[in-house]
Amino acid sequence: MKVKCTMCGGKINKYLVKGFEYQFGYGSKRDRDIFKVELCPNCLDKCIDFVVDNSKYNPIIETN
Repeated sequence: MKVKCTMCGGKINKYLVKGFEYQFGYGSKRDRDIFKVELCPNCLDKCIDFVVDNSKYNPIIETN
């Protein structure tokens, strides 16, 4: 089964999809909306780079 990447629209194998779903709580800007993304590996890297570059603390935990 193929899934479309939320960011680029490209088709990706369902086994390569990295998905995330979050429901916003009451009183938030997006009160009770559901945020859902399915990302291909390239778009996932872009999102992670954005978060890392804009974070006060590095969210990456390096494993050796």
